[in-house]
Amino acid sequence: MKKILHSLVVAAGLLMAVTTQAQVSGVVKDGSDNNAPIVGASIYWANTTIGSISDSNGEFTLGRVKGYDKLVASFIGYAPDTVQITSNKQVVEFSLHPAEMETIVVEGIRRGNYSSLNGLLKDEIISLSGLTKMACCSLCESFENSASVSVGYSDAMTGTKQIKMLGLAGVYTDVMEEGRPVMRGMGAPYALSYTPGAWLGGVSLSKGVTSVASSREAISGHINMQFPDAHTIAPFFFNAYADTEERYEANAYGNIQINDKLSTAIFGHISNNTIKIDQNHDGFLDLPKTETYAVANRWEYASDPIQIRAGMKYVKDERLGGSMRFDHAVDRGSKHLYGTGINNESFNAFIKAAIPVGAHIYDEENQESKRSNIYLILDYNRFNTDNYFGYQKAYKGTEDAFYFNGQYSWYLNASNHIVAGATATLNKFDEMARSNILNSNTLQPEEKVWDMDANEREAGAFIEYGYTHSDAFNVVLGYRADYHNMFGWIHTPRIHAKLNITPKLVLRGSAGYGSRTSNIFSDNMSAFATGRYFNVDALNNNHLFLETSMTYGGSLTWNFKLGYDDNAVLSFDYFHNNFYDQIVMDQERDQNSIYFYELDGDATSEAYQVDFNWTPARRLDLFASFRYNDTNVTIQRADGSLQTVERPLTSRYKGLVNLRYTMPNSKWIFDATAQFNGKSRVPTQTGNLNDDYMSPEYSMFFAQVTYKTKVLDVYVGCENIGNYTQKNPIIGANDPFSTAFNSSLIWGPLTGRKFYVGLRTNLVREDGHDHSHSHSRSHAYTYPRTDSGAHGHNHEGHDHNHEGHDHDHEGHDHNHEGHDHNHEGHDHDHEGHDHDHEGHDHTH
Repeated sequence: MKKILHSLVVAAGLLMAVTTQAQVSGVVKDGSDNNAPIVGASIYWANTTIGSISDSNGEFTLGRVKGYDKLVASFIGYAPDTVQITSNKQVVEFSLHPAEMETIVVEGIRRGNYSSLNGLLKDEIISLSGLTKMACCSLCESFENSASVSVGYSDAMTGTKQIKMLGLAGVYTDVMEEGRPVMRGMGAPYALSYTPGAWLGGVSLSKGVTSVASSREAISGHINMQFPDAHTIAPFFFNAYADTEERYEANAYGNIQINDKLSTAIFGHISNNTIKIDQNHDGFLDLPKTETYAVANRWEYASDPIQIRAGMKYVKDERLGGSMRFDHAVDRGSKHLYGTGINNESFNAFIKAAIPVGAHIYDEENQESKRSNIYLILDYNRFNTDNYFGYQKAYKGTEDAFYFNGQYSWYLNASNHIVAGATATLNKFDEMARSNILNSNTLQPEEKVWDMDANEREAGAFIEYGYTHSDAFNVVLGYRADYHNMFGWIHTPRIHAKLNITPKLVLRGSAGYGSRTSNIFSDNMSAFATGRYFNVDALNNNHLFLETSMTYGGSLTWNFKLGYDDNAVLSFDYFHNNFYDQIVMDQERDQNSIYFYELDGDATSEAYQVDFNWTPARRLDLFASFRYNDTNVTIQRADGSLQTVERPLTSRYKGLVNLRYTMPNSKWIFDATAQFNGKSRVPTQTGNLNDDYMSPEYSMFFAQVTYKTKVLDVYVGCENIGNYTQKNPIIGANDPFSTAFNSSLIWGPLTGRKFYVGLRTNLVREDGHDHSHSHSRSHAYTYPRTDSGAHGHNHEGHDHNHEGHDHDHEGHDHNHEGHDHNHEGHDHDHEGHDHDHEGHDHTH
């Protein structure tokens, strides 16, 4: 018995020794205030995304990371401190001192667009730096520097911008706000317009299918909008913008730190476009007059071991377009003047919680700690819309949508991981559409009203298994089954894999099914901006349908040294999509009608892309990209035959080059972008496919200059410098109530050269220190990365990204040229489940 007890004691001692050696603990103190403990200080391994924060006693514990031995402590208003940790050092004490403004330095600025070698999916990140390369007024406009996403107007009436990925409309992209779906239902056409770019801290996007834990809906790709943490943002931020088209915009947000555990952030937005512009003299507004208001409130509670986030957002949007002479207060319903009106209201509320469970599992090989956790999210959205298009067409309704996602992320050991959970959705539609139709019996036009009430209910469960072999190979197998009250069982299998061919050369691949509920009217709002008859006979007057497809593809990413840059990136992508079920909006069967029917034949899309990211010289960044799409869809002909054609109004290719140069004193930043846009097939308006044609190729140029002071950024710029516009975007403008009228054939820009000016400011507190930096609270268990479509845990909290904040004060050049501390390459993707920690940016 004594031998057994002795063995147990020895084993426990050895285990304790191993565990102790695997961790570093310590305390962070204020060196200027009698060594008082600093609460909420950030502690992280230099050049990594692994970190923690100090508790109410200033204490912390952090697992070691293999290959890294420099530990950094930082806090707002204090100079950071770095300590080298030897193999036998287990306890460390940091003493931080207030930072002198003259000695704070900029060690590196993150590239605006970049992809990391790590992460199971190839995420393209648009950082805060990338969001400010142009006057980013809405999320759509933030993609002008990405070839992965095409941005354009849906029609020449509503001013609604849409995106396309893999040559497919934006509704086929899984768009989320921090893990909560937004591109659904009646509000889908406007989802990307209702999140001001100035509110965001970054955007990530990936192509192809995403995690089954996220949704079954990702068909062409995934986009996640990331707000700045309430703990990280400035006490007050303000952005103002004005341009020569008399668009004015203001954005503000700020935070209140209630205590060391609870904080709240308030966001506000207002924009309007008051001037009537008719540059092509067709008698119609090139862009509608708009007024948009938005307000949001977000709360964060963080107390070991629980983290909770909650918030709400309200948006009010009004757009008035049509004839230059149309008075919307008087002429609505007029049969002499054509006008359009869009009135939308959106309200969203959510709550999320992450709770760690069980013991830590230590990965000896990678020297990092992992812990199982429970993740919960509950989301409610109400969308109300009232639209009219001339006197002939209207669309209005209300949708109430509830969404629940609960999951358990379980680490069996360092190499095996399981995620299992359940989701539920409830969408209640009260919807009405009105359009002129052609009576099949009398062949005379008449008015048709579709009153559509529906309750869409769905519940599902998913499981995902991840395996990793060292740093060389990751694979994730996922499956989900959902039961829909209208469509029955829906099965979604998916697979993702990543192979590190070499430490600098990574091959990724994914394949799987995707599906979504299509609302034929809200998904095709551009059809309302025409004079054509609607024909939905083939759908038996239903308006909700299930669309299904398969998407597969992959990428090859290579990091290499090129001249000055040790981290140049070259990547190649290929993705293929094939629809099995899809709703086709066809305006090519005859010259009078738009037909809606279910796909009978092939609908495919292939996308090829190459990206190149390089820093050829100090302070000079270059990003170049080229994308080619081959898209096809089968349409029905008047004689009952089928014909496969190139998908209309989808550009075949897009190329872009972006250059950013920062002056040595970091006060001046110059951005320039050139785009080359390829041809699109413009559908025939006569019913004869021989009458379709290809749009011309065209180029667009953008430039911006930013001047940075301690608390204020002033920027001026010009969009569409070459003044290129699509000629006569409205067909039949002289007779807007005829079937010849069509404003949906948009393939190019609607307005010409535009100059703009703006400013961004961050509040400086009375202590003289710039508190605009993104020092965030770190929680090593925070939310699973269902929000970015990879597999694992997005530790949203660790955002040490001080990008764009000029600390090179008063002419003291502390730029430390040549020392690039932009550590973006160190992503630590763990075990097939993406711990990409995209928020943990330790760029200073």
